[in-house]
Amino acid sequence: MAINLCRHDPKRFVPHVRAVYKDHVLLKGVGTKMNDLIAKLQATAPLTVVRFDGQANEAARQNNTEIVDKNEDVPTKGGNIAKLTALSGEDKTGSCFEFTMPKFEGSTGIEFVALQLALDFEEFEKPKEQKDAPAAEAVPAEGEAQANAIDAPDKGEADKAATAPAKKATVVPGNSPILDAGVELVGISNKAHKKCKNVIQVLYVKAATNALV
Repeated sequence: MAINLCRHDPKRFVPHVRAVYKDHVLLKGVGTKMNDLIAKLQATAPLTVVRFDGQANEAARQNNTEIVDKNEDVPTKGGNIAKLTALSGEDKTGSCFEFTMPKFEGSTGIEFVALQLALDFEEFEKPKEQKDAPAAEAVPAEGEAQANAIDAPDKGEADKAATAPAKKATVVPGNSPILDAGVELVGISNKAHKKCKNVIQVLYVKAATNALV
């Protein structure tokens, strides 16, 4: 699986990233984050492999079937996390990432992974207000926890926080779920489409204890 080739040796994908920025219609002449992505790949240590998950695969397949059956000129993206939530009976919005690629015309999984890395870094489809939003505050180190205790919310505020809806997992700017150390499972579906050749769905699932909020 090309995702695991990238996770095992991120630096190996630098030439493939250069190639998609040079040749792919979605990136050629408009991509601006190639150097950032290359720096990330060069700095990332080997990561654990991800495993196919039956439920994640089924969610991606069911979602993709519904998307293909709609036969839209431009297929709707997303829907995998919602489908996994429905299948599992648990809210998965805080522990999953999804990627939809219609009309992939490449010939290898390596090219697909390089393209997703680039598109994740470019954030072309993220709403402007999300692109411009400040990054989340860093979690304090263990030694800082006591010093920050006086800033903790009172009991009433804590109760409100406990009942707030789960936040959707988001890819930190300058990253991709492919390079996320917390991702453990994956589900993939590739189906033919009458109007755009194919639609590929990828669903990444993080370890429950490491889910982003």
